[in-house]
Amino acid sequence: MNIRDFFSEEEKKQIDTAVGEAERRTSAEIVPVLTGASGDYDRAEDMFGLFLAVAAVCACWVLFQGPKAGVWETGQDVALRYGLPWIVATILVAFAVGAVTATKAWFIRHLFTPRSVMLAAVRRGAERAFYEHSLSRTTGGTGVLIYVSVFERMVYVLGDSTISEKLTDADFAEVKDAVVAGFASGRRAEGMCNGIRLCGEKLAAHFPIQEGDVNELPNQLRIYEQRL
Repeated sequence: MNIRDFFSEEEKKQIDTAVGEAERRTSAEIVPVLTGASGDYDRAEDMFGLFLAVAAVCACWVLFQGPKAGVWETGQDVALRYGLPWIVATILVAFAVGAVTATKAWFIRHLFTPRSVMLAAVRRGAERAFYEHSLSRTTGGTGVLIYVSVFERMVYVLGDSTISEKLTDADFAEVKDAVVAGFASGRRAEGMCNGIRLCGEKLAAHFPIQEGDVNELPNQLRIYEQRL
């Protein structure tokens, strides 16, 4: 799915409204960002290609391996039907097929990419989005990013310097869980709105709305198409 069509126009309005409602209780600036993927994960393609090559060689060995007919009667040295040239050819063809297939099939790249690698990529993507969407420029350092990366099925909440003094990553665990639960159940917009509201509640406890507070950043979902 095109990342820009991930939410309907009505769902985008619901998310924008949730941001506005959350910010009425806090002086912090909340910016939700949606991206398709935070990494290209090329190594997963190689890993699947290698896996398919090994599986193909094992299957061919079981199915076809054995001595060529007639070698016992003629007294010639034993020659194998599935010899080295065929093994090399099997590896090359299977590896190429596996790599190309993984390029086209996102679920294969997901399966062959370690969670730790995806988490590191999401963290880098969130940090990039934080600066590109001007959260680092808020007065008092109170910008908060809710970063949702679809491919990895991960959410990363990143606060500016002032926020980080009061709230840690563990404090935002409920926010991330709410978004993930919504996506997993198929109610993606609802999950985003629930996460935003929870984030607003946590921020309001430490950064309540102040008289004369100015809304510095637009209350809208940002679609982040990264150049990986």
